[in-house]
Amino acid sequence: MPAKKAKFIRQNPKAVAIRYKDTHTALLDTFPYMIHFTVDDDKKLVIISAVLSTHRDPDIWADR
Repeated sequence: MPAKKAKFIRQNPKAVAIRYKDTHTALLDTFPYMIHFTVDDDKKLVIISAVLSTHRDPDIWADR
């Protein structure tokens, strides 16, 4: 994952839209990939659950 986007997510995790229940998604600028992550406020953690190509079937995310 490009360092610039990782730094933005780390510093501003709630600035990224929630797409599925409590899962945020951030589109990478240089690649056709989307980062799926949750935020644990108590532990102050950003937990990345998937990095998926936007060219693939979106139902793949539902199966994870």
